[in-house]
Amino acid sequence: MFEMKKNQILISGYPKNDILSNSTQAYINKIKRALCLPKNKKIILYAPTFRENNMAITNVDVDFDLWEKELGETYTVLFRAHPVTRNAVNIPSNSLFVVDCSDYYDITDLYLVSDILVSDYSGVFFDFCNFGKAYDLLWIRL
Repeated sequence: MFEMKKNQILISGYPKNDILSNSTQAYINKIKRALCLPKNKKIILYAPTFRENNMAITNVDVDFDLWEKELGETYTVLFRAHPVTRNAVNIPSNSLFVVDCSDYYDITDLYLVSDILVSDYSGVFFDFCNFGKAYDLLWIRL
């Protein structure tokens, strides 16, 4: 390939995903403590993407009150907005159900502490697949 010899090529993993394969439980626990996540609940990472064809986004249409009513006993939601829509959702600062992680520096840490990913057409799905926790979803447009 490109007139290179095999001994000139280094085969390695995808650096962005190395932490997903090499993280320890101690590191995961450290992230959970930093985010003040409850130990007795499953974690849902909600990471919607941004649509360039809709530059006039004024809010992210999510009914977190309904989510909490249906899931609050068993789940906590980590909300990770796309940087373009970061200010388009209103999460109460005292919410114990939804944790706004939009400003958290590395989404990879959020993958590590999450049991479920809810997203749309974003590439985060492919990163999350490294855990074997991702499944095909049936999308219903209301």
